[in-house]
Amino acid sequence: MENKLGFRLGNLNLLVFFSASFWLALGWVQWSPLVMAGALLPTLLPAALAKPNLGLPLLLTYPSRKGLFASLILLLLSFAILPTWVQDWLGNLGQNRHALPLLQFPGPLLLLALLRWRDRKARLLLLLALLPQRLIFYDQLLLWLIPQTKGEHLFLSLLSWLGFFGWLHFSGPTVAFAPPWVVNFFYLPALALIFWQGRAEIRAKLCPSPF
Repeated sequence: MENKLGFRLGNLNLLVFFSASFWLALGWVQWSPLVMAGALLPTLLPAALAKPNLGLPLLLTYPSRKGLFASLILLLLSFAILPTWVQDWLGNLGQNRHALPLLQFPGPLLLLALLRWRDRKARLLLLLALLPQRLIFYDQLLLWLIPQTKGEHLFLSLLSWLGFFGWLHFSGPTVAFAPPWVVNFFYLPALALIFWQGRAEIRAKLCPSPF
């Protein structure tokens, strides 16, 4: 099955369900799995509005006419039902501990994704890194849109657990100490996968054929 974006649903390997992000999102009843589903099925794209800091990168990198139209209708309805929801959401951001992945050490390395800007997955990674998130593992589920093969899914899923248990063991656990673990064991491996997937193109640019 393939949608108009050319994105095969089978590309999302079942190993995503073994990631730390998925299980923590499930255990803490978070929106990220439903938001992620919007990239796979355009009819679910309006779910991205439930968490705008995750939904905006998704809407920009996985656009769909039907999905965007449905999102617009839902957005208008939301203002009709609760006109102050944007202010309420921004106020909630201030009460909870949010952070920009790009500003967490060594988050600036994520700017290397600009070198692969034509790759939609690189754009998704960079947009996620530029928006405030709960850097406590479950908001990062959208990074599992980046792996392509079973091995890549397994690589990212295993590192997610390594980062989570490392945080538990070495940091208390203390929420304030979670962001570096998220950046090092979620974002940077996802960035590495983007360059790994584009290695043939990179090699061709660095060593062009003389013929």
